[in-house]
Amino acid sequence: MRKPLGMILRLSAVFLCLFLSNLPNGFSQSIIINEVAPTNNTFLDEDEETKDWIELYNESTEIVNLENWTITDDKTKPQKWVFPAIDIAPKDFFTFFASGKDRNTLLTYRTILQEGDACKYLIPNATTPSNWRTIDFDDTNWNGGKTGVGYGDGDDNTVVPYRTRSVFVRQTFTVTDLSKIEEIIFHADYDDGFAAYINGIEIARGNITGGAFPPYSAGVINDREAELYKGIVPPKFTLKNVMELLVEGENVLAVQVHNVNTNSSDLTIIPFLSFGTKTPLTIGSEVPHFLNLRPSFLHTNFKISNEETLYLFNAEKELQDSLFIPIL
Repeated sequence: MRKPLGMILRLSAVFLCLFLSNLPNGFSQSIIINEVAPTNNTFLDEDEETKDWIELYNESTEIVNLENWTITDDKTKPQKWVFPAIDIAPKDFFTFFASGKDRNTLLTYRTILQEGDACKYLIPNATTPSNWRTIDFDDTNWNGGKTGVGYGDGDDNTVVPYRTRSVFVRQTFTVTDLSKIEEIIFHADYDDGFAAYINGIEIARGNITGGAFPPYSAGVINDREAELYKGIVPPKFTLKNVMELLVEGENVLAVQVHNVNTNSSDLTIIPFLSFGTKTPLTIGSEVPHFLNLRPSFLHTNFKISNEETLYLFNAEKELQDSLFIPIL
């Protein structure tokens, strides 16, 4: 159902008549530029940013596929931004952002690893092998548990001893079709500092010292509280280099968490790993609602502003609709 999206510009009947009169004779409209927001402060994209947006409307009684349609703010460059294969149902709307981010792939998300999943963990020392982050490392003798791992806040499924300075955690997962994965989303709820790796390659860190591959004794920058148990979304890390990180078959997420000092009252690491794909995956589970991981949107490679005109062309490069944006 169509919902209002904050500050919008409605195409008036007068404008519509003017635009229709400029179309080639005999050309029948199906898709129109219905609403535009060159100033948006309410509608969030997947990055939780308020960017310009455009809404299209399918006036026809048929499904319209937008593949190879284009939209532009420069009539001399009609192919400025090209739509992917997106269907708009009859009498339905489609909203996308004019943000300049240039994203033409819609993604759905599945969470592969989340709180409560099985893990192997170790309280490390100077003799712990440095290759513990890699997939071929043998963790048979490590302890078994479930994430989160830590002590002190009542938010840990696996409790380690009080005064623990650091913990190494490993979780394996299987990828059956690497070609489907467009991006990786990693969330880490942690106290006090962490570094995370996929198959030995660092993907994220926070509040930790020690340079590349921090040792078991690495310190943290300052005292930091976990956030999830307080209802706050934990830090999010978006990874696009999928082919460099993942392999077909078994993979490993390795995370090290460090305490501010041995007198600290708490320690926590709760990792989440999600995949963004063009087609839904059968592995994993629905993304936990508290991660606030929004579905992706399309984003043009240009932004919109007052006193300019948008032009919409169909796949045959014919002008389908246009809209002048006055000063709002």
